[in-house]
Amino acid sequence: MICALNYLNNEQLPESKMELYERCCEMLMDARDNQRKIDGNIYENLPQLHYGKKRKILEEISFWRMNGNVSSESKGNVIEYLKHSRQRCARERL
Repeated sequence: MICALNYLNNEQLPESKMELYERCCEMLMDARDNQRKIDGNIYENLPQLHYGKKRKILEEISFWRMNGNVSSESKGNVIEYLKHSRQRCARERL
C-alpha cells in the first residue's frame, strides 16, 4: 500500500502518520477506482458517493461494530444497518 502511494505521488510520502493513513484510505476508497476508470454506478441501489461520504459511512460501520465488540458481521446485518442509517440521515435533513 505504502509502496503504491509512494509511486503515485512521485516518491513523496506524507510526513505525519495521520496524513499517511488518510491518503491510504483515500487511495483505497476513491482514487484507485477513478484512476482505473471503474464505473461507480454499477450497483442499482447505491448512489454515486464522493470520498467524504464513503469515509463517513465506513466510520459509522466501524463505530457500530466497535461498540458491539464485533470483529466480523454478516453482509445482511451491515445492509440493514446502512438502511437504518440512511433513513436517519434523510430524517435529519428535513
